[in-house]
Amino acid sequence: MVKAANQFKKRAQNLIKAGKLTDEHQQVAEACDNLLNQIYNHAEYRP
Repeated sequence: MVKAANQFKKRAQNLIKAGKLTDEHQQVAEACDNLLNQIYNHAEYRP
């Protein structure tokens, strides 16, 4: 899951740099960061 989120984030950042994403779609990288934070928090507090 972490690997997939990182791939989506990198792809989104590349598309943003190339100017191929609209403003609405530029939130993809931020959403990936949020997902990764949730995964890491869950793993940290898992018994």
